Amino acid sequence: MGIDGAMLEVVPRPAAWVDGSGVVRAANEAWRAMVGFEEGRRPSHECLSAEVTLLLADVLVGRAARGAADTPADGPGGRLWLRWHVAATPDGALVLAEDVTAEHAAAERLDAVLHHLPAAVFVLRHRDGRLVEASAEVETLCGVSRAEVVGKSAEHVAALRNKGVRRLLADAAEQPGVAIADRGVELRLPGGRRQALAAARVADYAGEPCTVLTLVDVSDRWRSQVQLRTRTQRYRLAFEAHPCPARITRADGEPFAANHAAAALGDAGVVTDSLPLDDGSGGPTGFVLHLLAPGDAP
Repeated sequence: MGIDGAMLEVVPRPAAWVDGSGVVRAANEAWRAMVGFEEGRRPSHECLSAEVTLLLADVLVGRAARGAADTPADGPGGRLWLRWHVAATPDGALVLAEDVTAEHAAAERLDAVLHHLPAAVFVLRHRDGRLVEASAEVETLCGVSRAEVVGKSAEHVAALRNKGVRRLLADAAEQPGVAIADRGVELRLPGGRRQALAAARVADYAGEPCTVLTLVDVSDRWRSQVQLRTRTQRYRLAFEAHPCPARITRADGEPFAANHAAAALGDAGVVTDSLPLDDGSGGPTGFVLHLLAPGDAP
């Protein structure tokens, strides 16, 4: 016995029942509005696409019990992606349509990240803990080729010798769905050590939940910060040990620092000269250096 239209009306998405000869015998209102044809007709390639009609034919002749296919479609608001689910019934097949436009949009954004972002990207599937995709930058930053990691589980990426990255992948496999934000990782490569920031988030890839791990090379920025800290420390030591009494204030006069010679003068020191401090390239810093002398100096 087939499925009638009243039964399909309770289905919250477009649905139709096709008999064994391939003719649509029942459909709900959502199906008629989206697919655009009534019962009593055989779906054509123009209505369902060749891929879906072939899938339907396979189910009807018993070559498959069920299946699904994604196809593009034109909707009122623009291009859509629909996932067609086909399942065998005792004397025909049930066809359901699902709007997966958002899923495809997310996959397209992820694809753009994989191929255009200057970062190492690993995509780890939650279902089995396997790496299903990686960007070309993994070779530059992690010393392995994409072919060496795709298809392997996180704990069996033997070619990935960097312990920090292996630990990140293992964490993502053990705790799927846990986000990582700006975790520092040291990358040891034949050409030397590199510093990276790691981040992980959950995203759908090929219709399945995955963790996307991204490693961004921040070696130049990290090196600049180290040099800045070193330079600042050197300047601070030179300022504190300089024999000329000096004091630094903010631009509004608020005290900021004084060297040992100025501290020895105490309140007896008077300002003999004031110099705005720049950032080394002529830009203002908001600080002023004051040179001092004993109180009885002219």
